[in-house]
Amino acid sequence: MKTIVKYLLVGLCLLTLFSLSSTRTVVHGQDWSQETESSESLDSSVEESDLTTEDSKDETTTASTNTAISLDFRRYMPFAKFVNYQYQGDGSVFEVQDIIMEYMPDNQGTFQITAFTGDSATAYVYQIRDNGLFELACFENYNVVEDLRYSPEATDGAESLILPSNLAVGTSYQSGYNNENKRTVSDLFNQFSFGGYTFENVIKVVEAQGSGQFNYYFAPDYGLILVERVNNNNAQQIIQLISTQGNVIE
Repeated sequence: MKTIVKYLLVGLCLLTLFSLSSTRTVVHGQDWSQETESSESLDSSVEESDLTTEDSKDETTTASTNTAISLDFRRYMPFAKFVNYQYQGDGSVFEVQDIIMEYMPDNQGTFQITAFTGDSATAYVYQIRDNGLFELACFENYNVVEDLRYSPEATDGAESLILPSNLAVGTSYQSGYNNENKRTVSDLFNQFSFGGYTFENVIKVVEAQGSGQFNYYFAPDYGLILVERVNNNNAQQIIQLISTQGNVIE
């Protein structure tokens, strides 16, 4: 969503949430990625959970792909189900990042989160619509808590599609404030395991970046759980979800 999110959100302006000077600047567009799991399937009901294990850097494993089921994109949206998400990075983007829900979705589905990385903070405004999740604005150098959901920057019409409502395998969409990034839903896994946890019905979204690509993995209710960077056919986990806290009342 610009550091985690910038790697997760350069489409999320993604996962756009993961990079973060002394006067606040506003940037439309980011990237993002992240997340985690246990040898037993996690209950995907929205409960607080700690996804940390000693083997959190283990290789991922997948089960047969299922392309026949219908998916509710609202269950896959990042940063919308819990009050707090904590991600662990490999150091190339960040080491630890906390994402906090500051302002809940209003009657138009607009909400605000803040990503904290070390001493830096960046705020993001998102909107849930029938056709997907959109990023409306990104505020770097966010130092004072304030509601920016209705700010000029968030209502100027510039937006980035983070996750479409159609999650069928093969679906492609343009992300970024200038539609500069092409993303494709490439796989749907009945089971997806990493770090000792197993998730069900996980979707994989691929974004080409130069000679390589980023792989974003989304699980029901947890949203973004893992981000991989792929170069020369070598996949490296760079961001993973390690814990969630506090349910958002819907």
